Amino acid sequence: MRITAYAAITLVAIIVLFAAWYIGSKRGLPDVDALRAYAPARQVLVAPQSCNNQHRAVPGSDLPAIIPLLDSTGEQISNQIARHMLCNDPNPHSVRQLREIRLAVQMRVRLSTRDLQTIYLNQVYLGDGQYGIEDAAQYYYGEHASELTLWQAALLVGLIRNPQRYSPYKHPERAYTRRNAVLQTYAQLHKQDAAAVAAAMTAPLGIRTGSPSL
Repeated sequence: MRITAYAAITLVAIIVLFAAWYIGSKRGLPDVDALRAYAPARQVLVAPQSCNNQHRAVPGSDLPAIIPLLDSTGEQISNQIARHMLCNDPNPHSVRQLREIRLAVQMRVRLSTRDLQTIYLNQVYLGDGQYGIEDAAQYYYGEHASELTLWQAALLVGLIRNPQRYSPYKHPERAYTRRNAVLQTYAQLHKQDAAAVAAAMTAPLGIRTGSPSL
């Protein structure tokens, strides 16, 4: 009987502690309703804790050649957005992880896939100190993100997996192979664009010369 009572008290204590931890993890999270109405000019306002958010951003409507190339799931994207937004969270690691999970789940429930992709592309690291698709497009190609061709967009999307390994300046052959792998994945999902993909796969990297990284 004493063992049963002790176990019950221990269980209650654990539940109380977990509840306090869970409730505490909600405080100070970015406003998901504000994220639903995402616009680049509001980025700093809706994500005050995020790192590297002082860069140019563009709405999803300006990314027609880029968004279809993303093969990440909504879950993967929301997890990475949450991790980025809470990267300066002062809470202990275990609490920060719980807060990331909560924010990611809220975003998946209340934001569309297109919204998540737009937010993600405007904060993702793309090598050589470039955060966000607009800065990267101008850095690598001297173009706005909205003006990228299919093969240019594929190279930038290919950098997401490992910007250092697939850097077109440091490892052009890897970058070329990775870009074409992205295009092959795209072709499997968009068979009607087979001719455009075939042409894109033969295009050179075409990046700007004289990069500051050289």
